[in-house]
Amino acid sequence: MLYKKHQIGDVMCFPSLAQDYVGAPFSLETLCVQHKAATYLIHSGSRMLNTGIYKDMILIVDASQKLVHGSMVVAEVGSLGDCTCTHSWA
Repeated sequence: MLYKKHQIGDVMCFPSLAQDYVGAPFSLETLCVQHKAATYLIHSGSRMLNTGIYKDMILIVDASQKLVHGSMVVAEVGSLGDCTCTHSWA
């Protein structure tokens, strides 16, 4: 496929090769949020071993989910917003 050069000011450039792959915009809310009123974000301040959660990740928490054996529990600890994760044994 041949691309035409474009001139922007004094600079010659080619169009983006990805321009043919631009799709419809998407929203993380539509992908990740099932219960809007019970969903919130938590910042992980440190790595939590054996959970797949690493330092400085943003966790999407749905508080409406029922606790079952093996569920991951995310809890804020203290007034500084620190969080911890563990698996439930309920």
